[in-house]
Amino acid sequence: MLAVVAGGYLAAAALSTPAGPPLSVGGIATVQPLSGWRFVQRVEEAGVPGVVITRGVGSFELLAAPTDQSPAELARSYATEVLEAQASQLQVSDSLDAVTLDSGAAVRFYYIGVFDQSGVPLEGEVTVAVSSAGNGVIFDAWAPEGQLQYVLGDVETMVDAAEIS
Repeated sequence: MLAVVAGGYLAAAALSTPAGPPLSVGGIATVQPLSGWRFVQRVEEAGVPGVVITRGVGSFELLAAPTDQSPAELARSYATEVLEAQASQLQVSDSLDAVTLDSGAAVRFYYIGVFDQSGVPLEGEVTVAVSSAGNGVIFDAWAPEGQLQYVLGDVETMVDAAEIS
């Protein structure tokens, strides 16, 4: 029994190691994808450049650009200008949770919404940070409702280790 349990922890650790080249957005933010995550595409949301990676049912988007907003203001702007604009139905958490990343202070909120014609609700976690240099970074992870929990450990590891200039 001990071998099975220990083997499970070793397998989980092996799956959560950096893999592939780091992905950079505009020289502002760099994220290191973990094992199993693959690059999907470069994107632009409301004029802000970014990258999307995926693993199984989960997806993760990193957006980065200079800003004069605080993390809370940038989070609210993202919820309104991107999420609300793309969703046919959307519920966003009422409060912003303060979080500490390796790169400094940030805020986090959660959402659930329908974003396409399939009608499948997606749940997401958004973390927003602004560097002392005035660069805003938005990390948005999402998956079908009930599935986000399976990728959040990886997502939060990648967010915490992201380099922000």
